[in-house]
Amino acid sequence: MNESLRPFIIIAAAAAAALVAFTFALGWYGSWLDKREARAWAISDGYCNIAIVPIQGDIVAFEGDRFYEEDVADAPIATAGDWAERYITSAESDPAILGIVAQIDSYGGYAAPGHQMMRALKKSSLPSVAYIREAGLSAGYLVALGADTIIAAPFAAVGSIGITYSYVQNVGRNQKDGLEFVQLSSGAFKDIGNPNKPLTEEERAIYERDIAAFSDIFINLVATSRGMSKAAVAELADGSSMPAALALEKGLIDAVGDEESVSEWFAKELGMSRDEIVFCK
Repeated sequence: MNESLRPFIIIAAAAAAALVAFTFALGWYGSWLDKREARAWAISDGYCNIAIVPIQGDIVAFEGDRFYEEDVADAPIATAGDWAERYITSAESDPAILGIVAQIDSYGGYAAPGHQMMRALKKSSLPSVAYIREAGLSAGYLVALGADTIIAAPFAAVGSIGITYSYVQNVGRNQKDGLEFVQLSSGAFKDIGNPNKPLTEEERAIYERDIAAFSDIFINLVATSRGMSKAAVAELADGSSMPAALALEKGLIDAVGDEESVSEWFAKELGMSRDEIVFCK
C-alpha cells in the first residue's frame, strides 16, 4: 500500500463507520419518535373507523418520556390529560374516524386531568362511548362523564365519587430515630401536609374546607352529566365503588355490556351495520 494514501484510507474508513453509526442512531431515534408521536397523528389505518382512547392506570397531569416506552417492563402505567386530549383532537381531524371510545381501566388519580379529559370528550363533535372494562373509579369515573353514553363490563367497578388528601405521618418514627422537624417557612401554613410534622387543628380545618369544596364540584358534575339530582348523587358520594349492575341501578352508567355492546351502540348511532363498525386497536 502506498504509505502516502494510508491517512486518507483511515479517514475514509472512520467516516464510513461514523455514517453507519449515524444511520443506526437516526433509525433508533425515528422509531422512538414514532412511538412518541404516532398516536397523536395517525389514528385510522384506512380500515378502522372508531378510535380507542386507552385511559389506563393513574390519571396524571403531565407526561414524562417513560410514559411512551411501552417496552420497558417497570414503566409506570398512567394516562396524562394532555396526551388524551391530543388523541381526541387527532381523532376528530381524521376523516376516517366516525366515533371515539374512552376505554377506561383506572382506579383514579388527579382530578384536574380527569376533568380535562372529561371536557375533551364533551367538546368532541364525534359520538363517544366511555367503556369501563376493569374500573372507572374516582378520576377515572370523572373521565367517563364526558362521553355520550357509559357502558361498563359486568365485572367492572364503578364510582368512588369523593376526594382524598390522606397521607402517612412520620412523626412517631422520626422521634424514635432521633430526628427533629425544623420549620423554616414564610407562612404559618406553608408546610401544611408535611408528613414529618404533626397536623394541627387549623391545618386539618383547611384540608377539610378544600375537600368539601372539591367534593361539591365532583357531585355537581355527576349530577349535571347524569341528569340526577344533587341530593341523589350526594347519597352515593361516600367514596365507595360498586359493581356495574348496581351502578346501572343507581344511574351512574347507561348499560352493562361488553365490546359488542359498544359496537352495537355505534351502529345504531351512526346508522350503520354492526359489521361496518371497526375499532382502531
